[in-house]
Amino acid sequence: MPDHAPLSQDRHARDTPSLRWGHHHGPVHQSDQPTVRVATTADGGESVVTVEGKLDVDTGAVLVAEVLAAVEAGTTRLEIDLQEINEFDEAGAAALVACRDVAGTIAGGLHYRTCSGGAGQDALLYAYAVEH
Repeated sequence: MPDHAPLSQDRHARDTPSLRWGHHHGPVHQSDQPTVRVATTADGGESVVTVEGKLDVDTGAVLVAEVLAAVEAGTTRLEIDLQEINEFDEAGAAALVACRDVAGTIAGGLHYRTCSGGAGQDALLYAYAVEH
């Protein structure tokens, strides 16, 4: 057995004592983990899916899943509320087009709520401009 504890590396590539030697100080906090804020409310046959923060690949995936769940639950009208979006990327904007495709069979249609000149409106305009 070696005289010293073998080293491993943390997420920043710094040498740290190995776990088997009992020198571990606890879990390393992953501050770069995305925070996805998507919520759905339903009232009768109408559903509203609200997105907050950054509309990116992670948030977009949750958004599409929520829209699909609402469609499968039989919603008759669906609104996607983008008023609390503060930024977006290409993958997040593409999710808006995917939502339209998923919700195409809803009798009352798919509708978007945005703030004039806000990031949500920009994401929506970008999504459909890039589609063509």
